[in-house]
Amino acid sequence: MSGPWAEYRTAMVDAPGCLLGPAVTPFVVGRTPAASWATVLFLALSGLGGLVAEPVAAGPVADRAVVGQIPPRDDKPAANTPGGFDELPNGSRLILVDFANPDGAPWVLTPDFTAAGRPTPSFDAERILFVARRGTDDVPAVWEMDADGRNPRRIVAPAGGAGRAVYLSTVYSLDAAEPAPAVAFHARDPHAAGGALYTCTATGDAVQRITYVPHGASDPLLLADGRLLFSAWAGAARSLDSIAPPLAAALHTVYPDGTDVSAFAPAKPGAAYRASCETDDGWIIFNEAPTTPAAGGARLMAVRRTESWAEPRPLIPSDEGTAGAAAPLDRGKLAVSFRARKGGTFALYVLDMDAGGPLRKLYDDPDWDEIDVAILRPRVAPAGRATVVNRQVSWGQLYCMDVAIGGKQGLLRDDGHAIRRVRVVAVSQDDAPAAAPRAEPEAGSAAAGSGRQRPPSANREQVLGEATVEADGSFFLEVPARTPLRLETVDAGGAVVRRMERTLWVMPGERRGCIGCHEHPALAPPNRHVLALRKPPQRVAVEP
Repeated sequence: MSGPWAEYRTAMVDAPGCLLGPAVTPFVVGRTPAASWATVLFLALSGLGGLVAEPVAAGPVADRAVVGQIPPRDDKPAANTPGGFDELPNGSRLILVDFANPDGAPWVLTPDFTAAGRPTPSFDAERILFVARRGTDDVPAVWEMDADGRNPRRIVAPAGGAGRAVYLSTVYSLDAAEPAPAVAFHARDPHAAGGALYTCTATGDAVQRITYVPHGASDPLLLADGRLLFSAWAGAARSLDSIAPPLAAALHTVYPDGTDVSAFAPAKPGAAYRASCETDDGWIIFNEAPTTPAAGGARLMAVRRTESWAEPRPLIPSDEGTAGAAAPLDRGKLAVSFRARKGGTFALYVLDMDAGGPLRKLYDDPDWDEIDVAILRPRVAPAGRATVVNRQVSWGQLYCMDVAIGGKQGLLRDDGHAIRRVRVVAVSQDDAPAAAPRAEPEAGSAAAGSGRQRPPSANREQVLGEATVEADGSFFLEVPARTPLRLETVDAGGAVVRRMERTLWVMPGERRGCIGCHEHPALAPPNRHVLALRKPPQRVAVEP
């Protein structure tokens, strides 16, 4: 190991007042003697049946980690609350742990905060994004600090509170003198009970909303290909008079400028998916938790980033306990937060993805729940991306190659109902205008101190208009930007032939399309110049 990171780690160990304290074994920079790994022991947690075995020898875990801890409590944190705003109780803290000496005294990184958690390291591992509250009446804000806990600074403080923040790869645009470092964060939004995702610069400027999911979007994770993976909350009722909580949370992706939103994995009724991490070899690790807490604990799942619609692979059975966050270690291993079904606190374990169980204890403080973990090691930043978003316009474009293409078999029959038109429906939950997070919270207000969110109402829908479907099944539309939309194909009598259940949106100036209606994501588009794209788009309720 050489370069700035080696110098940084050497400084951490050799500097006066070493941040790890005198009880911690110094990290050896360079080639580590094989004998030194004998000190790395993983203790087994007794009483977990077949999941946890007796102590076994383990390979090296040559990393430090930032660990999120919360005080133990009876109502253990679960992945079934929309948005995750209520998982940062008073007393939550971030600590620095050296896995080479897990019994050493941890270094508390956030002693001056009432609550702190959800750490995300920078690409060079020298800084940490986290969410924290200074005072008991504050809402969670997005903060950044050095990896040793020094120089904390607040980046952005949404009026309703922040859920989680991640570093972004560079986004290039023609109207900027040079690309600026940016972050994405989850915050409350009046249109969605589960919140929305926003981006801003590293100094908290230029706040932009990038998701428009009626029931809310949460838990962003930056993937190696530059997309953001997030949880998209969904409900079932469409009545204007009823109130229905979100019934599921599926995984979606979107680019950091809000374009090209796509379903990543199919929704599972009654389950909430939350992305946790991506491994070096392209496995996406996520939690699957029942939306009804009595149905059991969250289990850890894995799916390939390039094969996201395949059946996910379970890593920890839900009947053994509840899995929390995960982070990649070396050689196919994960650091996993886990709590046994029989009780006790959440602790960190090593899970071998190839060999499966048993779990081996990595770190545990019996006086705390370890619910989050972020490994401090450099990683490659995803490649930058140019943006097509034009914030001077209020529209975007949608096109479809052939409405008859769809389903797993490729071609769907109309059963005698020939599709003649496409109907555009706007979906919302609230009549209040959109409000981006402000740089300063409304300190002292009832909303600022509550830490709670109102239950989501049922979707409100408005038909914006219809447009002609061409003879070859194609259409080309100009639609309002930044608006949750749903499409329906209708026959000559106005009866719905196919209905789009999930929503999508386009950003200002974005032009996006699909192959057909509900087509399988593995399908390739037909090689033809469709009729709809040979003429200007049909405008549907586009403001002048």
